[in-house]
Amino acid sequence: MFLRDHIFTQFGVPEIIHTDNGRQFTSNEFAEFTSKYGFTHQKAGNYAPQANASERVNQFVLAAIRIHVGDNARWDEQLPEIAAALRSAIHNRIGTSPYFAMFGHHMFTNGADYKLARRLKAVSDTEVQNLARVEKHQIYRARIQRYTSVTSSLVTSQKAATPSSATSTPSAES
Repeated sequence: MFLRDHIFTQFGVPEIIHTDNGRQFTSNEFAEFTSKYGFTHQKAGNYAPQANASERVNQFVLAAIRIHVGDNARWDEQLPEIAAALRSAIHNRIGTSPYFAMFGHHMFTNGADYKLARRLKAVSDTEVQNLARVEKHQIYRARIQRYTSVTSSLVTSQKAATPSSATSTPSAES
């Protein structure tokens, strides 16, 4: 079964799985599978696609493909990049990226990102080895917010110190 072989073995068993009412999820086999692995199975209401998150995700993915690819007929070759962009984008509903929610740190999309992470003095494993996952995420978020506020303060002060082209000083010719 896909969930067991590809999801549970890599990421562990979730507490809840939310599905539609497809036959594969309403079968006795799936009920036994649910019981064996001890997770809660929640089904979306009938004729309520808005209650099914996968429908919203599908719409979002299609929009991302249209925006990223444009008129390119070879859109399928760009799917890994689109998927990475979707995984690393901040989602309003969860307040972070799906990648961060899953792994506890942001996705590095460039080798230079590691240098920045070291400069930020990212949380070390020894600091958080005994903390629950939620507590680890709170520490990461606090450090990122501190860095973001320091960075935005620096940018603001640099803008204030740099003369703007809109406020030019009178020339000697006037």
